[in-house]
Amino acid sequence: MKWKGHNDPEWERQHLLERDGCHEVVREFWAQSGLNPCEHFIQDTEAKHRCAVCCKVYKRAQDLKAHKTRLGHHHCKAHKVTNTAVTDAILSKRIDEQAALPKVMWGVEETTNAWRTKYLGSVFEAGGGCMTDVKMRMAAARQRFGKMRHIWSDKRLHLNLRLRLYKSSVCSIMTYGSEAWQLSDEVSRALNGANSQMLSIITGNTPHHEASKDSRTFDLLRWIRARRLQWLGHILRMGQERKLKQAVFEIYKSPKQGDLLMDAPKVRSWRELTTYAADKEYWKARVRCMRQQPVVKVHAGNHVEAGSWAPFTVSS
Repeated sequence: MKWKGHNDPEWERQHLLERDGCHEVVREFWAQSGLNPCEHFIQDTEAKHRCAVCCKVYKRAQDLKAHKTRLGHHHCKAHKVTNTAVTDAILSKRIDEQAALPKVMWGVEETTNAWRTKYLGSVFEAGGGCMTDVKMRMAAARQRFGKMRHIWSDKRLHLNLRLRLYKSSVCSIMTYGSEAWQLSDEVSRALNGANSQMLSIITGNTPHHEASKDSRTFDLLRWIRARRLQWLGHILRMGQERKLKQAVFEIYKSPKQGDLLMDAPKVRSWRELTTYAADKEYWKARVRCMRQQPVVKVHAGNHVEAGSWAPFTVSS
């Protein structure tokens, strides 16, 4: 890099190449000069992959991109409005609005309003959204997946064994607390995308192939829905005095897309739903049907009635 109009030999190109650009002396020089290194430097044609902030040279463009991402050395980053900055501004506004609301008294002590809170490993928002908790679980799962990369690339291990390790070690982290999520389209796309990207490394297929409903190796969404359906059966078999069952009854009265009852049998009353849940064998068959793709499709006719109660797929 060459600086226009500066003849001090201490800051010539060779000196900048030999010295680390993040050195305290270099930072102090730019702070005292009041100049912007991104604007007062011209491009050096001898090195194509050079960082404009610290002047480090890399052989490949992807190495330079990784360096900028790792250290935050983006060109004119201060003047760029990123999605993260917009999200932080919205979050800060919501936190201030939540703090301005009336406080709840705990005896004689006044509690503090919080927009987000963490309880038992899950993140809850005052707005009722679950996307923040989903993103946190996906980030933790990706971190665990990266630590086990030597297992995913080991071809001596059978594919089924690697998939079992993936389900027990990674998916268990990603789906923690999924019983309380609303599986909306946004949440489903995020989970399916993260699952397909990690599965493509294990199986060698493309992420698009693993994300497709017809060709995916492991359907994470059906796995989550089966766990939710199994847990729902336990709740419906509880006594009427249990608070958890009363909460599910409120969900039944005000249904929403992707709630806990999304895979429950279509019934006409709450009593009919609890009657179905009391039959453990029927409920287990329904959970097994959700976990595995059906092999045989039974067509509706005189011998079978089409309905949501069947533990197999019925097509008209």
